[in-house]
Amino acid sequence: MGDQKLLYDPMEHKEWISPHSEKWYKQLGGKYNYPWESTFEEPTADILLAQRINSYINENSRILDIGCGHADFTLQWASKVKEVIGIDIVKEFIHAANLKKYSDTMRFITVKQNEKLLFRDNYFDLIYSKKGPWISQYQEAKRILKPGGIVIGLYHGGTDGGLRKLFPGLYHPLTVDPYD
Repeated sequence: MGDQKLLYDPMEHKEWISPHSEKWYKQLGGKYNYPWESTFEEPTADILLAQRINSYINENSRILDIGCGHADFTLQWASKVKEVIGIDIVKEFIHAANLKKYSDTMRFITVKQNEKLLFRDNYFDLIYSKKGPWISQYQEAKRILKPGGIVIGLYHGGTDGGLRKLFPGLYHPLTVDPYD
């Protein structure tokens, strides 16, 4: 076989759009498309993330969901915290999230990728991203997270999303290689 390519690299296609870019989200038109029928054993990663977040919050907590999408996951925190804010770059997602808003303790805001977030320094007790693409926003997370605050990221494929590098000392050392 030698140097022969067996598979086509989709990134070489003339119409390739980089995932999680503004152009990629714009072509979604504000709608997720998940055509597969899937069954997952419990507890799922989403359930484990919710349990972890729940263990760190109380009625005085302020939390931020980076890449909240339609806010289906975000909504569960409104009755448990002082304030929950969801941000996303897709205005249609934020519009859908605002239609689901049921409490004054929640806000959903459209933001631009790679721009400064309009929150005060040291504002949030907990910041999380559930499969969100916004590694660039974690620089801002360092500014808006209270001292002693918690950052949690749930990512596909065993990556930490760059959090260990941006928040030295925040995480325990890896005891297993996530790529094994």
